[in-house]
Amino acid sequence: MAANEGVMSDWLSSLPDEVLHRILSMLPLKDAVRTSVLSKRWERLWESVTTMSVNETRFSHRLQFMDFVDRALLLRDSSPLEKFSMLCSVGHDVARINQWIDLVADCGVQELSLLFTKVQRQHVLPRGLFESEKLVKLLLQTKCILRAPPSVNLPCLKDMTLSFLIFEDEESTRKLFSLPTLEKLCLYRCNWTHLQAVSISAPKLQKLSIHEGEYHERYDRRGRVVIDAPCLKSFSYRGKFIDKYVMSDSPGLVEADVRFLDFWPDERNGNMCLLFRGLRAVKSLTLDAPFLSDPAHEDYFHRTFPVLGNATALNFGDKIDIKLLPELNVLEDREVSRVVNRMRSYQMPHLKKIFVRHFKPTKSDLRIAILLLGVSDVLEEIVLHYAEPHRNELSVRANDLLLHLMELPRDPKHCKVHLIL
Repeated sequence: MAANEGVMSDWLSSLPDEVLHRILSMLPLKDAVRTSVLSKRWERLWESVTTMSVNETRFSHRLQFMDFVDRALLLRDSSPLEKFSMLCSVGHDVARINQWIDLVADCGVQELSLLFTKVQRQHVLPRGLFESEKLVKLLLQTKCILRAPPSVNLPCLKDMTLSFLIFEDEESTRKLFSLPTLEKLCLYRCNWTHLQAVSISAPKLQKLSIHEGEYHERYDRRGRVVIDAPCLKSFSYRGKFIDKYVMSDSPGLVEADVRFLDFWPDERNGNMCLLFRGLRAVKSLTLDAPFLSDPAHEDYFHRTFPVLGNATALNFGDKIDIKLLPELNVLEDREVSRVVNRMRSYQMPHLKKIFVRHFKPTKSDLRIAILLLGVSDVLEEIVLHYAEPHRNELSVRANDLLLHLMELPRDPKHCKVHLIL
């Protein structure tokens, strides 16, 4: 065994420095630094790593972590830094941690991930976050006020995820959410309740995700979120529609996923319909709206909801008038019975594919599945996702069910049936 270990060690040491740098870059920084005791050659190899990852929870006490990061950044050479990630509490060490971020920005970091805990609301974020000329991807998670400086210089930033940030001035949101190079923006539980308007105007933005947090409990708000993203392809929203979402047309919009988190008063129905006017070009829609179980809200929704003339795929968690999606060709739902009810209620001349997420091998679901085979003249494919919990009976029952379905007469003859286990 000792001989084999010696051979492996010799083989590893024979690799060129560039390869070893890449290997070390895959390790947490603490482990990479530990390799410096292996031999004279390994003593300084870690100083050229292209990826640095530090996590306070991997250290026995706070002082050890702080001293380690100080020394690691001080001893690192001038090699380009591709990725830097840090998870730590801030506490009273604001100035020290901000200095680390500035040093990392000066190294030309391309991907930066910062997750901070125990942060004071008034914590001032460092200039390196806003003046990093090579930064391509930014993930920032912290509960503090974000105030952008007078000058924001992020000419390469394409991907930005902000979580739990607090915005108290409209200028900061305008500067960060309107970067000319931005292609992906994710706002997770950020707080802008003090603002009258939030502007998202990025000419190259392709993917936008907004997940509202518990701060959106102020039903007296009259704020607006204005979205101008002509290249948008994907849009996702989770929230209660306290704000009015005003979206300019995005002709290339491929998918939209809109999920409402609770019931609401009638006046918020208008906010929802206002957003969907901006989603008119969407091709694939996922909609989850519990309020539609109330007939009063359902009626208002159907009277004000715009026609989505380009939509060809629908995944619904609740009721929606199929007449509002005249080009629909893919229909997805949790239960096979709801699919059949919709197909009986509305004409869907373009429907080609049905996907049922929780198909149960009961006589009732089987009868309903049989009905599916005859309700559309152009139907090409039915996908039934098996939901049977008894795995020991799964294969036998599934095979019997599939054989039974395949033997049934159906129109059109070419309709395929797939059972996913």
